[in-house]
Amino acid sequence: TDGRSAAAELTRHLIEVHGHRRLSFVGEPAGSPDTTLRYEGFRDALREAGLDEAGEPLRYGLDVRSGALAARQVHESALPDALVCANDELAIGLLATLPGLGHRIPQDVAITGFDAQSLAAIASPRLTTVHQPVAELGARAAAGALGETLDARTVLPTRLVIRESCGCAADPEAITD
Repeated sequence: TDGRSAAAELTRHLIEVHGHRRLSFVGEPAGSPDTTLRYEGFRDALREAGLDEAGEPLRYGLDVRSGALAARQVHESALPDALVCANDELAIGLLATLPGLGHRIPQDVAITGFDAQSLAAIASPRLTTVHQPVAELGARAAAGALGETLDARTVLPTRLVIRESCGCAADPEAITD
């Protein structure tokens, strides 16, 4: 998939639809090629809008516990308008921790993820994220591992899944994404 373009689309949504101007990226950009591309897409969208990052990325691993640690860090510093997370697990950790620290989502801070994991659809508020065709990605990886020749130029489509964590109204169809 094209994580860079997908992250840029997600970030543009926060800027253009919700008017956010202070956005931070959560995840270690040097941690993986996927996270690096998502961070680049985040920065592309900010640059297009003439905005600067609201500080350095919050450099955490890609798990729920790291999201909880990131929540404590943003609580103790200047809260940005929006947090663009490298994956859904980080975002879920933030969603689970920030309200206990006194912050309302999305009123005080919007939170987005990436991957469209099943927990994203039942989180409270439900998580805005980017859907990737994980089953097809896995099938192609397995085929390649079994020796099938694959076209290296194939890029599978992603899709923005808009839910309440960014500030949009509830979409009853989004729960099944």
